Amino acid sequence: MSKSEYNEFTRAELLFIRKEWENKIVFDSTMTRDAVMNAEYNVNRKKGKKFRKLWIKTGKLTKTQKENYEDTKKRILEMEREKPTNWIEKIYQANGWKLKKKGG
Repeated sequence: MSKSEYNEFTRAELLFIRKEWENKIVFDSTMTRDAVMNAEYNVNRKKGKKFRKLWIKTGKLTKTQKENYEDTKKRILEMEREKPTNWIEKIYQANGWKLKKKGG
């Protein structure tokens, strides 16, 4: 992103970007804290106690959730066919990266 493109953002857009950045920092630090606390618990656990897992597996998707997921996926693919978005390609080009194409 060039400086001129950055300067075109409105005040509200800049505040939104800063708020999302703050949310990301908070999330990352929370995840790090949880990992450290879990590691400390496992190191100091009583003899014979089980390890505490950092991640707990969730159950499988329900039928309704699967249908919702499939429906959303179909709508997104239809939108991509009707009006392709090349914003990802623009980001890659601006940074000098190569975009891997599907199926090739």
